[in-house]
Amino acid sequence: MVLFAGSLLPYTQYVIYFTSCFMLIPTGRDIVAVGYPLLPGDDKLLPAFCNGDPNGCAFMWKVFGSNFVMLSVIKLIILNMGMVALPLMIAMACYTTFLAFLLITHAFSDYFKSKGADFSPFLALFTLETIAWYLTIFF
Repeated sequence: MVLFAGSLLPYTQYVIYFTSCFMLIPTGRDIVAVGYPLLPGDDKLLPAFCNGDPNGCAFMWKVFGSNFVMLSVIKLIILNMGMVALPLMIAMACYTTFLAFLLITHAFSDYFKSKGADFSPFLALFTLETIAWYLTIFF
């Protein structure tokens, strides 16, 4: 086995394409229709994040959505660059590891449980993407 060969890139890239493109749905919604329950469970998840001023909440969601849309685009660009973008792939692996860690540590908190907010689908999505980045890098 040769490290950093990228031999799994043709296979793992589809997982990353899927997760990046799927995230465009909720994050695009966050830009154009803040608070609209689009995905299953959004009716409980979205209110759990908005505790104060509706204008401040709308601003926060639009910034969050814009950032996530750009990250999805960057991930797609990195994949199309191939192994030339290895340092960026490593950065994305670290980033998605951090996101999965945040979801694990916060998803099961008493606050979100009391609101009925379920992060499990996003945790699964980011865990799957994290595994795909590491497989791309190391195999």
